[in-house]
Amino acid sequence: MHNLQDVKDRYAALGLESVSSTPAKFGEIIRADADKFSKIIKETGAKAD
Repeated sequence: MHNLQDVKDRYAALGLESVSSTPAKFGEIIRADADKFSKIIKETGAKAD
């Protein structure tokens, strides 16, 4: 679905880009983001409402 041109256009309008990946690579990205954002949350003391 994300390779359809109308979907790409909608993503682009939102400032997003659709990319394909493997499940392993996706897992790496999620783990890296979790590490990065957990540090930011701890440093800033951010809380969910």
